[in-house]
Amino acid sequence: MALIDKIKTLLQLKLKYAASAGIATAVDYGIFFSLKNLLQYSATTMPNLPLMPPG
Repeated sequence: MALIDKIKTLLQLKLKYAASAGIATAVDYGIFFSLKNLLQYSATTMPNLPLMPPG
């Protein structure tokens, strides 16, 4: 979970700086939403994983 938090933090910082400079790219958003969807998919298909408890 710590690794995922680090990735999210880095992406958020990157998005913040990219947006402030007016150069937010589809790649940044694509990576962020892919990660988010993967976590949601894992939580729904494999609820026994301790990563994200269902609920």
